[in-house]
Amino acid sequence: MSDTSKRVLKPGYATDLNGTSREFRNSSGSLAVVFVLALVFVYLELAARFESFVDPLIILFSVPLPKRPAVPAQLIFQLNPPSQTSAGAGRLNK
Repeated sequence: MSDTSKRVLKPGYATDLNGTSREFRNSSGSLAVVFVLALVFVYLELAARFESFVDPLIILFSVPLPKRPAVPAQLIFQLNPPSQTSAGAGRLNK
């Protein structure tokens, strides 16, 4: 928005975000930190549960992968998704 306002507005005019938009802009930098901390905590919990440092990495990298091709494959082959597929895709979203 700031780049566009510099190009479009005349000198002496400015824009500013207000309310929720301003809060989102200010807090978006900490979103990456929170995501990395969440991954670290999930890894540590899985490491404690499986008593291994390798198994959690396998789980963290393999569980999200089946979700990506499942829905497009059903659309390509024009399949009506059975209830088990829908339930599995829903569980993979979480």
